[in-house]
Amino acid sequence: MIKKILFVIPMYGKEVQGGGEWHCRQIAERLAKDYTVEVATTCAKSFVTWANEYDTKKENLNGVLIHRFPTDIERDKKFPEYRKDYKVDEFNTGKAIRWLTGQGPNSKELFK
Repeated sequence: MIKKILFVIPMYGKEVQGGGEWHCRQIAERLAKDYTVEVATTCAKSFVTWANEYDTKKENLNGVLIHRFPTDIERDKKFPEYRKDYKVDEFNTGKAIRWLTGQGPNSKELFK
């Protein structure tokens, strides 16, 4: 019986830049030689905007089946402003939720 592995990562693809995303792709493609490997990710190519740039259709990249889900919203252009407002040494639930939502990505479909 072939074992299955699922990676969940914010972005995945040839054009995607980022250390974690690149590392995930390298591991996934190596494991795909011996396992069924799938990735659940967003349709975004950029963490700066979280814009949906990929289609939601399934895609196979070097033996890895990719399931893409749309982001609900693009990154708020004001994010850098309220990012400065968040201080590590003082916790405020409202500010923390605002920061997490602003940071993104947000994809309800991915979490279903």
